[in-house]
Amino acid sequence: MLKTLFQRITLIIPFILFVMYSLFMLTQYFPIDAVVQSLENQGVDIHSEANLFQSKLYKNERSRLGLDKPLFYFKIRSSKLSSALPSIKWTGIDNQFHQWISRLIVFDFGKATTDGRDAGHKTKVALGYTLTYMIPSLFFTYLLALSFGIFIGQYPDHWLRQFLSAQLYLIAAIPLFWIATLCVIYLTTPLYGKWLDLFPTVDVIVGSRIPFSYYLLPILIMTFHSLAYLTIQVKNLYIDQAQSPYVVGLKARGINPSQIKRKHILLNLMVPITTLFTKSIPTTIGGSVVLEQIFNIPGIGRLLLSSIQTSDWIVTVPIILVIAVVTLMSYLLADVLYIYFDPRIKSPLLQ
Repeated sequence: MLKTLFQRITLIIPFILFVMYSLFMLTQYFPIDAVVQSLENQGVDIHSEANLFQSKLYKNERSRLGLDKPLFYFKIRSSKLSSALPSIKWTGIDNQFHQWISRLIVFDFGKATTDGRDAGHKTKVALGYTLTYMIPSLFFTYLLALSFGIFIGQYPDHWLRQFLSAQLYLIAAIPLFWIATLCVIYLTTPLYGKWLDLFPTVDVIVGSRIPFSYYLLPILIMTFHSLAYLTIQVKNLYIDQAQSPYVVGLKARGINPSQIKRKHILLNLMVPITTLFTKSIPTTIGGSVVLEQIFNIPGIGRLLLSSIQTSDWIVTVPIILVIAVVTLMSYLLADVLYIYFDPRIKSPLLQ
């Protein structure tokens, strides 16, 4: 297992480096001037300069930031001999990308343009708010989805199965933002009756300590909205496994049905369920944008949206990097779980 984990990590590292390089190239096209932003963060009155971009102040600050250095480790230029054979010139490690990635390793992402705060610290705080309700919602979603999905698949003719299936399809058809809005309107205020005032009012100040009771309603909404789709998938997977030829053969041999379910059907379900679980981790972060806007939670989804709206592109870099790393780590977790549940599975890249 440790050898496999090490092999998977060695495959992920190039992808992380590619993501970092893509982010770096994206920063080159941000509609902001890093030199002007740095001068403003230092309290310099840039409007007092008649020709700022040609001034000595601007050039000195640009040199101090290292923006006058080469962009990457090498340059590709057209060759003098033939345009079809470009020449490659090595520029060394004293370049902008090396400087930029060195700061990223120590979590130095720069200062936000809106409030001058450290972008890495803002992302870390926002991620903490998001994980507070995301982790419990993922746990309860899969716990309930496995229970309901296996029950519905095991007893297709039961009256409760018909009722649960109808409710699940109804919940899956309702958009997440609509469910969240209705819950905020009817379940967080005594306006429509004291018996409906079950959860705290949506009123949170950024930076304050949020009690865990405030997260209960977002956890319930995210759980039940994801529960509908996942339960249907688990039900279909269970029915497919229960109707497989190997199950028919095991029953013909007189093996106990409970033993077939426990040692064969449920074990074979773990691989596709692992795929559903690991894929839902990055999508849950994407869904946090909706919930955090509606419930006024200062999480990573809301921070990303506000940063884009205010053109605070410095803050978007660590957020995108966090989402990319979480996505890659979820794939790594899937590979490890695949081998744990079925050691016969190997990645084609490692064969």
